[in-house]
Amino acid sequence: MFEPKYIKTENNQIIIFPAEFNHSQFKYLNPVSAGFIMIKNERKEGHNFPSAIIKCYGKSVTLGLDSDPEDTKLAQKLFIDYHY
Repeated sequence: MFEPKYIKTENNQIIIFPAEFNHSQFKYLNPVSAGFIMIKNERKEGHNFPSAIIKCYGKSVTLGLDSDPEDTKLAQKLFIDYHY
């Protein structure tokens, strides 16, 4: 199974989409970085609920853009704000 892909727009919005799509299909949104996103749950010892592990990595060949270390922080914030 392939990891989902993402782009980050110039206004710092993270857009996540299935691996079957090409990054270039989102070119009209003027992305500034792009790559893959890992999202998985991990249950830590002593905790009743799993915590999400989110990491942006890699690059988009079709857009010629790399992921940015700040993308992971934005994606984590998106996930936390959405679920809490």
